[in-house]
Amino acid sequence: MVPISQALKEGGIHAAYARYTELKDNPAHEYFFDEDELVNLMYQLRSVKKITLATEVLGLNIHAFPGHMDSYLYLAKLYLQQGRSAQAEETLLIALTVNPDSIAAAELLEKVKRTQAQCSGEVDEIVV
Repeated sequence: MVPISQALKEGGIHAAYARYTELKDNPAHEYFFDEDELVNLMYQLRSVKKITLATEVLGLNIHAFPGHMDSYLYLAKLYLQQGRSAQAEETLLIALTVNPDSIAAAELLEKVKRTQAQCSGEVDEIVV
């Protein structure tokens, strides 16, 4: 995790992706990290209100570990926190293609859709 965190700090998300690729593709690097490493980094970023960067780190985690359901759920929740319900819905739909049996993703998706419907109804009422 330290090499990716360092790259993120020094060069942003693109540098973090490049460092991840370098570590993954070069067997000489013996650094091991798992899907929870970047999730921990996301929590750190979120705690200091760097929400956009936290979403980008989760994007890297999904790139590195496309089967990690928690990353999709965390990303959807961060999108919701930012008021980006369309991106949250899209993320949850992808999550359900990865794991169609995910109750958590299905429930969160249903909440997102209800919220969008309520907002849409409020807009319709204002327009009328």
